[in-house]
Formats: sequence, C-alpha cells, structure tokens
Amino acid sequence: MRTPTTVRGAAQVFAVLVGTAVILLPGGPLGPLPAAAAAQVVTACPGPGNPITVDTELGANLVAGPADNPCVTFGADTIRLRLRGFAIDMRNVLGATAIAASSRNNVSVIGDDGFVLTSGGVGISVNNGSNVEIREVRVRNNVPAGSPSTTPCVAITGTDRGIRLQGVIGARVIENLVECYGIGVDVSNSTGGGNKENLIGRNIIQNNAAVNCPLPETEIVCTAAGLSLSSSSGWLVLRNTVFGNGRAVSFPAPGIVLTGSTTTANEVLRNVVDNNTGGGITIPAPGPAGNLFERNHATGNGPVVPADLEDNNTTGVNVWNPNNICNFQQGPGIPTGVCNPGEM
Repeated sequence: MRTPTTVRGAAQVFAVLVGTAVILLPGGPLGPLPAAAAAQVVTACPGPGNPITVDTELGANLVAGPADNPCVTFGADTIRLRLRGFAIDMRNVLGATAIAASSRNNVSVIGDDGFVLTSGGVGISVNNGSNVEIREVRVRNNVPAGSPSTTPCVAITGTDRGIRLQGVIGARVIENLVECYGIGVDVSNSTGGGNKENLIGRNIIQNNAAVNCPLPETEIVCTAAGLSLSSSSGWLVLRNTVFGNGRAVSFPAPGIVLTGSTTTANEVLRNVVDNNTGGGITIPAPGPAGNLFERNHATGNGPVVPADLEDNNTTGVNVWNPNNICNFQQGPGIPTGVCNPGEM
C-alpha cells in the first residue's frame, strides 16, 4: 500500500482495507480452510487446564464459558494455532483472555481471517516469549450479539488490549484487524529479535478508546491508543492504517504513541495515521530517543493541539524526515517545516 498523497486517497485506502475486513465472513469467501492432517482439531475451548502442545486447528467456532479463561493456552514451543476462519468467542466471559502464551518460543497464531471476540479483557496475550507470529486475525472487543464482522464494536476501558506483547523478543504482527480496545496493539518491555522478526505491519488498528481514561485533557497520560510502544526497542512499524481511535468517546486517543526512556531504535515508516482524537504520532518528554519517522501520512488528528506529529523531547533526539505528510506539529523535538498546513 503506497502512502496516499491526498486525504481523500487516505480515506479510500482505509475504506478498501476496512471493506475487505468487513465483507470476509468466517472462513473467507470460500468457507473454512481444510485442516492439515498433522494438526489436532478442536471444536471447544481446551481451557487453561488443557494447554495445547501440538499444532492445533479450529474445527468450529469456540464459544467460551466461565471456566475457559483463557480459551486457548500454549503449552509447548514451536507450535501453531490456526483459526481456519472460525471464531474464538469470549463474549460470555467478561474481562477474559482468548489466547495466551507465556514463556513460549516459536509460536504462531494464524487467523485465516478468523475472529477473536471479547467482552473486555485481552484478545491475544504473549508474555516473555520469542519469535512470535500473529497474522490475519480479526480481533474485536465487546461486539454485541450478531454478526462478528458487521455488528459495531464498543470500547470499554483503558485496561482492555487487543494484541498484547510483554517481554517479547522478536515478533511478526501482520495483517490483523484490531478494534475497540483501550489499546489496540500494545508492545511493552519488548525488543526486536534477530532474523528481522520485529515487524508490526499492514494492520488495521481502529476505534480503540477508553471511556474511563484519566485526565482526558492530556493525551500522554491516557491509557487509550491505537498502537503503543513502551520501553521497547528495535521494532519496524510499517504500513499500518491507524484510524479513528478515540472517536466514539470524549477522551483523546493517539494513533501511535511511543513512551519510555528505553524506547529506541524503532522505525515508524509509511503508516497512515489519520483522524485520531489524541494526536497522530506522539512522543512525550522525557521519553524515547533514537527513533526514525519517515513517509507517514498523519492528518486530521485531534484538534490542532494535540497535533498530527508531536515530540516533546529536544530537537535531534529523534529523526523526523520532512517527507512525512502532516498539517500540524507540536513540541521542540520536531524540526520546523516537517508539518505544514495544507499538506495532503
């Protein structure tokens, strides 16, 4: 996806991406994919007492009950969970986690355009692992009863997370739809690993907001955001569409926010970060240093303050290339002229 050169172009790209996400029914237009012979097939939540230890695929929608928190837990390294277009439905269990992996290496969650549906809580949680892949999953929070692809979702609190990585070394989070959490994609205390396993790319991250976010007049302390990197380094954030975060409530939510003095050596490139209430791409002070921002499209964010781009550190601490497209900038960390009113 090339970065749009106009606001209308950005909206068209967003509409195409969201349209694709919306019209794909569980299993995609051709229905659920056939299961691989080597994988076990499950038709009900294994639950926390029965972690998966081999490659596992869904054979039906998994509807969680009170004992199924998490619905699926990884119990071994080097295994894969495939949704095959089906759903893991946690909507009957308030505040639950759908999929969890703790201290596991070389594990994958492949959605095949399947769903993770929650009512508060966490969609996919990975703690203290390495070489993780999360791909082609539609992660939606507090979706009322009805079609998981067309029924509007609703953000609940700032503690809900769509995809959460904590203490992870190397991950590929690609081509997911994440919406209606406090933070859509939340990366903390994590580093990009070797072999370029450090990509957050081509995701649609939208409508994330916190209705009880503290101090709504200051987006930096707000727990809501589309994508958050906190105390994390070495990540490539590439070609994501981060749109409309915070729009459903009165509290501001930035599109992309970087926090923490150890958040460094990250590259934020070619993202579309438009129409978020708490600013487009935001860095507080004192905060991250040594990060690169190039060819991002950030317009229509906040009111004028918060801005499309904001860096409250001193000039030169981070690199903001003039090829970013934006209208309003804020803070001494962004050189004069990176953003200009009227840029499209």
